[in-house]
Amino acid sequence: MGKIILEILPNYNGETRILWWALSLGACLGGNMTIVGTAANMVGVSVAKKVGIEISFKEFFGYGVMIVLETTVMSLIYLYIRY
Repeated sequence: MGKIILEILPNYNGETRILWWALSLGACLGGNMTIVGTAANMVGVSVAKKVGIEISFKEFFGYGVMIVLETTVMSLIYLYIRY
């Protein structure tokens, strides 16, 4: 995606930093929705399983969707206020 932003920049007349922030926030926060979204999620589920706590994909996804929605709204508010 970084290459796409670099291609857009020469013809983009607006604030370019917002594109980089949006990419960064989307990439970082989007992985919170599923177990396989980030390595930290997989490690957390594995550690929970070792101590006897089973977390299903569906259960994780249910909580993950809520987290992603909340952090996306907060990110949009942040970007709107800042830029």
